[in-house]
Amino acid sequence: MKTEISTEKAAAAMRHFKWISVASPRQFNADAPPERPVPRYSLNGVPVCTPGNLTAITAPIKSGKSAAVGAMLAAPIAAEAGLVDRDLLGFSASPPAGKKLIHLDTEQSHFDADANVRRASMRAGVERVPDWCWSYFVAGFPPGNLMEILRALLWLASLEGGTYAVLIDGIGDMVADVNDAEECNAVVSELHALAIEHDCVIVGVIHFNPGSEKSRGHLGSQLERKAESNLALEKDGDGVVTLYGIKQRGAPIAKNDGPRFAWSTEHGMHMSTGTAGEVREDVKRTELRELFSEVFETRSSMKFADMSVGIVKARDCTKRTAFYITSMKNIIQNGDGVCRSFIICSDNS
Repeated sequence: MKTEISTEKAAAAMRHFKWISVASPRQFNADAPPERPVPRYSLNGVPVCTPGNLTAITAPIKSGKSAAVGAMLAAPIAAEAGLVDRDLLGFSASPPAGKKLIHLDTEQSHFDADANVRRASMRAGVERVPDWCWSYFVAGFPPGNLMEILRALLWLASLEGGTYAVLIDGIGDMVADVNDAEECNAVVSELHALAIEHDCVIVGVIHFNPGSEKSRGHLGSQLERKAESNLALEKDGDGVVTLYGIKQRGAPIAKNDGPRFAWSTEHGMHMSTGTAGEVREDVKRTELRELFSEVFETRSSMKFADMSVGIVKARDCTKRTAFYITSMKNIIQNGDGVCRSFIICSDNS
């Protein structure tokens, strides 16, 4: 009996030693801080994707998610080519530096998936995507096969310089049942492990539940919990899409500050329209220009007090409101400074 207990203890010790060995390289070391990772992607200048992490993009159906993924394809291509001033829908990226960008389209037909990649090259400003951009149309494969394909591509990339990022449009097809907690937890855990192992970013695109702002099923909930960044798309009644950051580990990106874009028939793809805050500011400038032109009429200058009186008459508002509007005179200029000058003098001049 004593020998049997010793054997059991020895076996347990061996198991413990194995996992201690596995965990040891990841133990906190006060004398060896890790290097700060270079963000692979930023949105409006805010880092949203760093190596070893997951990112979730959640959107309603038909709300521009493929355009966002296309911009994420285009951003590192433009960065590698040194092309600036491209419309990347708010995204920016670091150059891949020999690493592979893997894109899996699990939802669209061959024609549509092909068209999205061609739009990405047009958005980036190049004639064709570079050889390090690996995009695959994989709609129709069972979930298990999709995971095998991803593992194989990551393995192949590891032999050829490594992986920069993986974009999975839509990650819901990686599981048989988005509400199966055991299956979904296992898939999200493996994706996170693969991101760490291959020092890359893995971005998963998933739909909202119909009529809500909750990502789809248990898969969406688990991905949201594990993701470094949770980006969301919202489409308004005019077809304008806002991209913003919710539940971030880093700085949030409020809806008001998030990039906005809409389909452009002229360009054959989605194009930026400015943030909600910028649009409201433009409306405010236009309204103020019209008001100031009405108050000044043909005059080139006006005393502050006289202008306030003119605003009261023009808008039938209180003196306090008129004083506030007059104090906003600097907002009427365009960004390039081109507009009529309104010279407001002090009451003592």
